[in-house]
Amino acid sequence: MSSPYGKDVVKRIKYLLEKYVGVQNKHVLVVGSALPWVETILLYLNASRITTLEYDPYPSTHPKVTTITPSDFAKLVLSNN
Repeated sequence: MSSPYGKDVVKRIKYLLEKYVGVQNKHVLVVGSALPWVETILLYLNASRITTLEYDPYPSTHPKVTTITPSDFAKLVLSNN
């Protein structure tokens, strides 16, 4: 796993997610991820679903990863979905 921030940041994020968040079998929202390095960590930690909120969403073919724009996300929230 790598990120634009380097290996030490990846290790630290992974540690913090494991120790304090516990993402296994959870639906996780990632805010602002032009490159899916956080999503990669979440998949490694067995998140059940990942939704990435991004102004310029990248295409994803992974069945657990969905990307959405802020305007579409706002519509979902306002419609209570």
